[in-house]
This record gives sequence, structure tokens and C-alpha cells, in this order.
Amino acid sequence: SSSMGSSSYMISSSVASGSSFGSLSGSCGDDSQLECEGVCGCKVFREQAGFVSDGSGESNYAHDSFCEWMISVPNASSIELVFSFLDTEEGYDFVDIFQCESECCENATLLDSLSGSLFDVAVISSTGIMKIALRSDSVVSLRGFAASWRVLCSGMCDCGIFDGDTGVITDGSGDLQYAGDSRCEWIIAPPLASVIRLSFSFFELLPGDEVQVW
Repeated sequence: SSSMGSSSYMISSSVASGSSFGSLSGSCGDDSQLECEGVCGCKVFREQAGFVSDGSGESNYAHDSFCEWMISVPNASSIELVFSFLDTEEGYDFVDIFQCESECCENATLLDSLSGSLFDVAVISSTGIMKIALRSDSVVSLRGFAASWRVLCSGMCDCGIFDGDTGVITDGSGDLQYAGDSRCEWIIAPPLASVIRLSFSFFELLPGDEVQVW
């Protein structure tokens, strides 16, 4: 792999956080570490992109469920999870999404706790490990959820959201070459801006590698 250049434009950086969650039991990084009470198909996913659901298919999820799924993608540093739909008993049944620092998921950060009828909800982890947990009571059960995920950032890139008036983006490799199998995204979103000018001070990629701007 060859080195990818810095992009000077107009922006600075940002981030997010949350609260904490306890550790999981079992072998870290294995399906056995996940709690799975219900008809859920609990699993650890390692692909760069994919789909996850509550496992109930055309039926409603089971009463008194507690089900966990983990997305743990090697070398990823950011993951986006998008719920195409979520349908649970509002205020009683929840889908919790956590950001984990390791596959043991000790002291995890709660990113969101979703309940009710929702569509097209996106949750972003600033690590390469995300855990999803469904918990339901014994009274009402509904359709559950379906979601897709994709890696936003992998390799040595310093991905982020930039909202300043000016700034500099680089691929993060410094004096080294950029990493193979990298997937990196940056968002430039200054408040109230109607036009953004992005100029590359230098640019060097191997054939087949590309930078897309949209």
C-alpha cells in the first residue's frame, strides 16, 4: 500500500460518550459469552457489514427475553448501526446498544436505550466493538427489531465529524503508508454552511484504491 495524502478543507473535530454497563460472562469473543434467553439466535458478528434482528422472524419476540448480540470487527475503530425498524412495548421492553473497549465488554458505555415504535434510527460506536441487548417483560411482545451495521473506520485513520469553519484531514498514516483493507470516513458539517471547499495538498493511492467525496 502507498501513502494517502492530507486533505485541507474547512473543519475541526468532535466525539461522543455515554454511561457504563457491567461485564459479560463466558469466553470473551465467543458466542458463549452472550446471554440468550428467548428465541434470538444470539451471535458474535465479525464482518465489515451485515444484518442483525431479534430472531423472531414473522412472529413477535418471546416474553421474558434477555438476548445479546455483539459486533466485533477486527481493526475497526468505528461502527454504525441503523435500525430499519424497532417495535417493542414502549417503556417496558428495550433494545440497549453499548460501546465496548474489549470483547469482554467490561465497563461498557451505553450509547442508546430504545423502546416503542421507531424507524431509521442510527447509533454510532467510536470503537470497533458494539453490543446489542433486547430485554422484555412477561406482558406484551411485538415485532422486535431489524438493523444493519457497517464499519465507518478501520485501519490507522483518525475518522471523525468536523464542524469548524476550517480544518485539516489526513488519512492518519503520518510518514508511513496507509494500511491495507482500510475503510475510513470523515464528515464535514459546519453549522449554517451552504458551500464547503475541499482541496487536496497531495494525493497518492495504489491502483484500485479510491477516495470518494459526496
